Formats: sequence, C-alpha cells, structure tokens
Amino acid sequence: MISQESPGVVGPPVVVGIDGSDWASRAVAWAAGEAAARHAPLTVVHATGVPGVAARQDWLEASHRDARAMLDRAAEVAARVAPGIRVRRKVSDASPVEALTELSKTARLVVVGCTGRGAVGDALLGSVPLGLVGRSFRPVAVVRGRLAVVGAPVAVGLDGGTADQDLLAVAFDEAAVRRAQLVVVHALGDWEAARAFNLGRTRECARERALAESVSGWREKYPDVPVQLVSAGMGPRHQLLRWSQVACLLVVGTGRRAGLHGAGFGSVNHVLIHHADCPVLVVPGTGA
Repeated sequence: MISQESPGVVGPPVVVGIDGSDWASRAVAWAAGEAAARHAPLTVVHATGVPGVAARQDWLEASHRDARAMLDRAAEVAARVAPGIRVRRKVSDASPVEALTELSKTARLVVVGCTGRGAVGDALLGSVPLGLVGRSFRPVAVVRGRLAVVGAPVAVGLDGGTADQDLLAVAFDEAAVRRAQLVVVHALGDWEAARAFNLGRTRECARERALAESVSGWREKYPDVPVQLVSAGMGPRHQLLRWSQVACLLVVGTGRRAGLHGAGFGSVNHVLIHHADCPVLVVPGTGA
C-alpha cells in the first residue's frame, strides 16, 4: 500500500473509498464535511484489486499512476469543502471491501458512494457497501440521494434489539453535530406488526412507553437535541424509506436481530442502500 499524508495527522480518521465516479466525488465532499465537523483527519483510499484476479506488474504500475491522479483530485474536492483539512492518500492493491475493512479498524467512520464508474464500476462498487456493513469495525456511510439539506432531521431506525443503544449513541451525536432534530423510528417487522394489531391498543401503548424509556438517558445527555418519537405499525422498509425523503441522514443497524424474521433490518439495509433518498449510516452492533 502506498501512502502520502499531510503533516500533523492525528487521531482516528474519516476514511472514504473512491473510484473516480461522480458519486465517489460526492462521497469525498460529504466525508470532508464530517471530518471537519469533528476536527478529524481524512483518509482517501483507492483500492485497485479485484477479488480472485491476480494483476500483472505493468497493470499495477499503470493503475497506481491513475490512482494517484484520482486521489489528488479527491484531495482538491476535500480542500474546497473543508479548507485546511488534513488529508492522507492511500493506494491499495487489495479489493475495495478488503482495503476498507482493514482501514476501518483504526477509523472513526468509513464512507463510500452509492454507485461505481460505468457498468463494471456499478457492479463492483454496488457490492462494496453491502460487503462492508457486515465486516466493518466502524460505522459505514453510504452517500446517496439528497445531500446537505439545511434544517432536515436525522432519522434512526430501531428494532427493539440489544443494538438499539449503540444506534442511539451514534444518532444523537450526528444530530448534535448538525444541530438537527432527531426522529427515532421504531418500525415493526411484518409479522410483528400483524401480531401487534391483533393484540390491540394496550400492546401499542406499552411499545410507545418502552421507546420513550430507551431514549430518556440520551435526552438528558443531549438536552439541545429535539426528539420526535415514531412508533410505527407498518414494516421498516416502508417507514425508513419514507423518512429518508425528508431526513439529511438515516441511521440503521446491521440487522442481526433474529426476531425480525426475514423481513428484518438485514434485508431492509439492502433496500435502503440502493433506494434511500439521503445518505445511510449503518452502525455495527451486537444484535441478538
């Protein structure tokens, strides 16, 4: 791996993967803003490897030249968004998922765009977010949809699992940095929604109380973050896609909770990564 960095880079960086596409450039701009807001350095990485393919030396040399030019352009984008930001450039011979997973071990956040450059790029980079969310050691932001919406809320999707507190920690922090409202959405899976409907209003009230209790400690820690609680009876796909139309960021978990039974957040993540109308932040957790 070839590395260049600006002087004085300290602390965990925001890492952004690029491939030269328009969405990769937007991901760099978004990541630079995130890094600047947290006084963190930015690492821009281009991974040249393709899984299962051994590259020839002449191809590697050419790809490294292209990568360095690509990284220089990305650094210029970052500097326009956040003047004075500390930028590290990296070229990796590993595949994008391998390179970004390794860098996530020491990162604050990993950022990628939603599509690649051309038909092959779309096929390769389109699989990167899905590969990363199950392997990354840190949250993965997939930049897509509307960007930089002034006054828009941050939305977080909960499923009642053990990872909800991890999600709330990230979501409250993101809302505080943006000085935005936080919308906390507890959307039931399809089978849970049907069961709740049959049990009636009593069970719904209990679920609303549990949701309020889950955020009470975070409200005390972040008193300046306004909170809206949404306890939704319809499935998480519909609810979270709807909120992505008005949010500036959608925060979700990795979807390991077994209780969501196939209509859970694992499949929901796939839908959100490809169809949400705002950036999606997927937080690794310890769901049951």
